[in-house]
Amino acid sequence: MERRALITGITGQDGSYLAEFLLASGYEVHGIVRRSSTEASERIDHIADQLVLHQADLLDQLSLVRVLEETRPTEIYNLAAQSFVATSWEQPLLTGEVTALGVTRMLEAIRLVDPSIRFYQASSSEMFGRVQEEPQTERTAFWPRSPYGVAKTYGHWITVNYRESFNLFACSGILFNHESPRRGKEFVTRKVTDAAARIKLGKQKTLKLGNLEALRDWGFAGDYVKAMWLMLQQDEPQDYVVGTGIKHSVRDLVLLAFDRVGLDPTEYIEIDPALLRPAEVSTLCGDSSKARAQLGWTPSVNFEQMIAMMVDADLERVQREIVIEQIRAAAPDWIFHLAALSVPRECGRDTPTEQATAVNIDGTARVLDLAAKLGGNTRVLFISSSHVYAPLTEKSPPLSEDAPLAPRSAYGKTKLEAESLVTAAGSKGLDTITIRAFQHTGPRQSTQMMLPEWADQFASSSTDPIKAYNCDTWIDLTDVRDVVRAYRLLAERGTPGETYNVGSGTCRRTGDILKILQDMAGPNREIEELKPGVHYDPVANIDRLVRTTGWQPDFSLEQTVADTWAYFKGLHEHTSQ
Repeated sequence: MERRALITGITGQDGSYLAEFLLASGYEVHGIVRRSSTEASERIDHIADQLVLHQADLLDQLSLVRVLEETRPTEIYNLAAQSFVATSWEQPLLTGEVTALGVTRMLEAIRLVDPSIRFYQASSSEMFGRVQEEPQTERTAFWPRSPYGVAKTYGHWITVNYRESFNLFACSGILFNHESPRRGKEFVTRKVTDAAARIKLGKQKTLKLGNLEALRDWGFAGDYVKAMWLMLQQDEPQDYVVGTGIKHSVRDLVLLAFDRVGLDPTEYIEIDPALLRPAEVSTLCGDSSKARAQLGWTPSVNFEQMIAMMVDADLERVQREIVIEQIRAAAPDWIFHLAALSVPRECGRDTPTEQATAVNIDGTARVLDLAAKLGGNTRVLFISSSHVYAPLTEKSPPLSEDAPLAPRSAYGKTKLEAESLVTAAGSKGLDTITIRAFQHTGPRQSTQMMLPEWADQFASSSTDPIKAYNCDTWIDLTDVRDVVRAYRLLAERGTPGETYNVGSGTCRRTGDILKILQDMAGPNREIEELKPGVHYDPVANIDRLVRTTGWQPDFSLEQTVADTWAYFKGLHEHTSQ
């Protein structure tokens, strides 16, 4: 049977982790979002193309019925709520409408549309409030101490009532505090980790807090969403406490976060009486024995690891903000995005490695996001690769930019995916140009690349054979100095949204290039070919580049080889002195 899930609150912390988990488990995932003037979807942007989102609202019964009729889910996870305790004191009626009655509206929609739907309600440890026993179990009496806790208690009991009255598969997870780098800044954990990062990087001077002695059972949100799913896989619906069973104080949280950035928190923390709650919940600690025994659930991330994860993520965020501020102040006309992971063993053979995806695809997305935030007329020039073209089985005429794209290598696949991001950004108004750079080389290139590797071997004092991967590959090889000059000309004269090949437009055999170097280096060294055979790399049709910019290469291949040889010979002579 096809598994189809519907998540309310999908743009929140828990919703994003749950959506990832369900997608990885083979679900078709739908989400409910409220219509608003600004869309806060950054937590799910990375999986947006795999989700189906629907506009509806827990305040609007009819909208919920319509979504259920359209999507026909097998499982519903109700994670939407007004979930900030402090705000519940300022907006108690709204909290009740969304967090309490919203649950009833969803249960009614299930009862009317399809009673076979399995329903998960996100209950909360705040229902225990003024705790009657410790640790808290499924049988502990509720004594909520805030409008939020009261609303969650209603949502919990109405779920029980619909289960018992209408035989629905409806259950509640009584989740204790769970955090992550995706937690909102209105929650104390993110407030602290974000402040530690900002103070460390000079963007904030102090941190105001309320009760440092409040004790909470804090776990990792990524672990807790698995418990939600496990509850809906059981034979019978039941309610479960989900927590670590370990308490930490807000003071512990502060000490860990500031220690992570090497600061003494006593120099930066200020106690603000205004941040104390009207009715304080002093301690919460969950006994998840039932969940561990019946669901087989256990947390995988401890408190210390989670806080370190959050601080590190906030440091990265703040550093990115600083970079954006600095770049915005510089008001660049152009951004050249050259950074990439291109060494085959680091990119993977057929399927891109996690690192290659992070650098080549996710990194490009971040650069485009940066450019969009800069505003103005900044042009982004994305340096792609000839590896996006389909592989050749024989020598072919130079390829135009319209030639078939079917990369064989993992590197080429990441570059093609990044190109699609650039195209999408261009369709949204960003000034972008895609440059497909063919093979290029030069004196300062890494010895992981062909010509520098050979030159480095010749320049060494070794008498071992020169190891050459292959001597019968036909390639288009250009001097890197010519290539970067083409980049500059395209920045000035290129057409927005266009793609340009940059290469020599001629084809040379790798063995002939090696012979040029061997004649320069002398005396002759034996050549050991590691992977014999004839191969054909694409050759660039550069008509579009030449028409647009007038570019022509200045360096002959012989000059490039000579300069590369001189560079590595000089390095070895300097090292030996």
